[in-house]
Amino acid sequence: MRKTKRTHKVLGPILVMGIITFALMLLSIVLSLIGVESEEAIINGTNLEMSLLSVRSVLSIDGIKYLLSSCITNFRLIEPLGLIIVSLISI
Repeated sequence: MRKTKRTHKVLGPILVMGIITFALMLLSIVLSLIGVESEEAIINGTNLEMSLLSVRSVLSIDGIKYLLSSCITNFRLIEPLGLIIVSLISI
């Protein structure tokens, strides 16, 4: 009797991030077509303000403009991520 080894194929990190990105794009399209909305409560000093949030598609013109205009701001808000990226580039 012959024993065979089972090898588990592991997807690369770039492929996994691509799959997750594609899935989120599809999810944003579906949720924007359905018209999903939510309310957000913001405390301003002693005032409580409610604002309405709605899902917008990432693949629309407005969504692409938003992604391109806010990508640097988003990276700056997550300070450890910027440090990790710079460290990996320097290595």
